[in-house]
Amino acid sequence: MIYKSVLVLIITSCLRSEFYYSPGVQIGFTGDRRLFFSTQLTIGAGISDLIGNESNYLMELIYPGITLGARLYTKTKIKRLYFYNDLQIAIIGVAGYGSGYLYGNRGKKYKKSKMWIGIPFIPFSYDKVDFLEDGESPLEKKLISGYGIFALATTPFGGWPSW
Repeated sequence: MIYKSVLVLIITSCLRSEFYYSPGVQIGFTGDRRLFFSTQLTIGAGISDLIGNESNYLMELIYPGITLGARLYTKTKIKRLYFYNDLQIAIIGVAGYGSGYLYGNRGKKYKKSKMWIGIPFIPFSYDKVDFLEDGESPLEKKLISGYGIFALATTPFGGWPSW
């Protein structure tokens, strides 16, 4: 699945200059106060750019994207770097929701969702990962939730316009 996501990212980045990319890092705490770190790359576009119709005000506010990332939980019984991908939708960079999968050992995948809200470039987030089996969870729990802060650098592929 992750290879398909990379392929989609490459193709979409070449099709249109209205697309944006957004590298980011996240630091947060799980529900039982264990630290985690994530890094990710999102590629997306305004919904009006995707459908190619004459845009209206509402369409200018919605930005879907595809995200690839990696996460590390600290102070856990299983030391492993987890990779993830998700589809997300943002409303002018102030709030958003994403849903996808986190990949564990031997390609096992677990449902992952996230919500964020806040000022652009530094939003607060809430993440949830549903581990299917307690033995696979790094924190020995089936459901891991966490709160964090992102640092993002959203940039259009064509660069910012010069005034």
